[in-house]
Amino acid sequence: MVKAISKIFGNIKFEYRISIFYLVLGILWIYFSDTTFDIIFEDKRTLTKLHIIKGISYFIVTSIILFSSVKRHLRSLSEAKDRAEKSEQILQRKNIEYIKLNEELLTAKAKAEESDRLKSAFLANMSHEIRTPMNGILGFADLLKESNLSSEQQKNYISIIEKSGTRMLNIINDIVDISKIEAGLMKIELKESNINEQIECIRTFFEPEAESKGLTLTYKNTLPVVDATITTDQEKLYSILTNLVKNAIKYTEAGGIEIGCFKKGETFEFYVRDTGIGIPVDRQQAVFERFIQADVEDSKARQGAGLGLAITKSYISMLGGTIRLESQEGAGSTFFFTLPCIAVVVPTS
Repeated sequence: MVKAISKIFGNIKFEYRISIFYLVLGILWIYFSDTTFDIIFEDKRTLTKLHIIKGISYFIVTSIILFSSVKRHLRSLSEAKDRAEKSEQILQRKNIEYIKLNEELLTAKAKAEESDRLKSAFLANMSHEIRTPMNGILGFADLLKESNLSSEQQKNYISIIEKSGTRMLNIINDIVDISKIEAGLMKIELKESNINEQIECIRTFFEPEAESKGLTLTYKNTLPVVDATITTDQEKLYSILTNLVKNAIKYTEAGGIEIGCFKKGETFEFYVRDTGIGIPVDRQQAVFERFIQADVEDSKARQGAGLGLAITKSYISMLGGTIRLESQEGAGSTFFFTLPCIAVVVPTS
């Protein structure tokens, strides 16, 4: 019975509960106090005083009860408001986290789709790149079986087979190198090396190829002998310069290529400048990505696996340096890269 009354009373609005309580208490107080006083006291003066005291007491008691009830109600409202604000803050925080997570998932999805697209294009291009020299080797090897070939024809066929074999070996080496870099298995061997000698060796090696295209290949030597020593991985530096010079020759039809190096404090800055086709602004960062040469939408894509610049960038990063590009479409490109005088090996990620 009491629980039922409490439940019903609890469902009534606060202001109505206070009014009902005040009314009931007043009626009970007046009725029982008047009846009791009339029975006990007969003197009217005494009854009058008692009624005054009763009224004051009623006012004080009901005021205290009313004040405590209002205070408790206001406290419960404040607590409810605080709980609502905390819940709203938690919801807002969760909402922000969900938005960030959704953005990260969309970015990851876009990267995965782009990676799949490039890798698919890479595999398609690899099939062509491997099949072409292989057909050259098998085709001209078969032609060599003919007995009526002249000495000049035999030399020509053998030269084509050698070039096809070299091309295939370069492709395989690139694939092996990028796989080692991806797996973190590429080793660095630091030792002193003379920059002038190394660049001069590269210039001598590529000069015949450049001349066959009518290009000049020069080395702008600004390093005195005492400043030309660097402690780094000699093979990696050779590979970096080789890739950059090879690309410059490949993409240059007229003019020339210049290799240079100068010292800035404790850092060497190298550059390879060409007068080739140049690279559009929107492609200048993409050329350093893996498989980008295999991008089937690249109208400038030429022979090659598209791994040279990716390998070059990885090697430079591993040796503690950086690489950047300045290029204008149709006016040539300049690749700059820095290496510390004494390399600090950075592990591949």
